[in-house]
Amino acid sequence: MVRLVMIHSVSDYDQFIDRFREGDGRRELRGIVRHWVHRSVDNPSEVMVTLELETRAEAEALLAAGEQIQAWIERAGVDIYPAIFIGEVVAASPNTTP
Repeated sequence: MVRLVMIHSVSDYDQFIDRFREGDGRRELRGIVRHWVHRSVDNPSEVMVTLELETRAEAEALLAAGEQIQAWIERAGVDIYPAIFIGEVVAASPNTTP
């Protein structure tokens, strides 16, 4: 499993989360196994989205859909193009499953 993580600011959190929820059911078609949305405790306009995919190739293919991602970013009200990280879990606390 790999995780694709994006941290970015949004102009309107409610608009962002509504657009994110529109993808429910379609994310699986893009190879996304699980997802998390985190909201900053000190800046309600900052979010971190984590997508879990089976392979690095699936994560890279998701990012390669540039025009579709850019269109979604604009609809979701993302203020800046997100910083993106693709990685795999290499260590975790003993009480969690990676």
